[in-house]
Amino acid sequence: GMTMQDHVLAAVHEQHEQWLRLIAGLSETQRIAPLQPVGWSIKDHLTHLNAWQQRSIARLDAAAQGHEPRYPAWAADGIADPENATESVNAAIIAAGRQLAWNDAFERWTRDYQKLMILARQFDEMQFLDSDRFSWLEGYCLAAGLLGTYAHHQEHFDAASNTPLPPTLD
Repeated sequence: GMTMQDHVLAAVHEQHEQWLRLIAGLSETQRIAPLQPVGWSIKDHLTHLNAWQQRSIARLDAAAQGHEPRYPAWAADGIADPENATESVNAAIIAAGRQLAWNDAFERWTRDYQKLMILARQFDEMQFLDSDRFSWLEGYCLAAGLLGTYAHHQEHFDAASNTPLPPTLD
């Protein structure tokens, strides 16, 4: 039968497929157009999700290698605790992401999603669900991080897919 790990990874995979279906149905104009009311494009959503996913990747990598998480530069860049300064962090992530071409933003998001899944599959069920194994997870288990990734992608998918898209011009 399916383990809890299988279920969690299947949910994350399905969420990724849902994003791919949404993106496939859009022109490039629609992928980069700012959507109201927030003013974020589909590309902005992916850039944002990808940046936060780097933290999940750092944690899985640390668990696999047996060291403390090595968070990406943006997470340490003058901000001691990015999770308590999310507005300024998110503004910086979006500004940086707007310098990227659509293909580059999309490839990064896709590559890091694949990296996350490969890392997550390395653990056995016990390692995946043990909330005492990694002190730096502060009482959480690795599964919780993947459920967080799922929830974050779902929240942004709901926002992005419930926003009227501009007409396509290309």
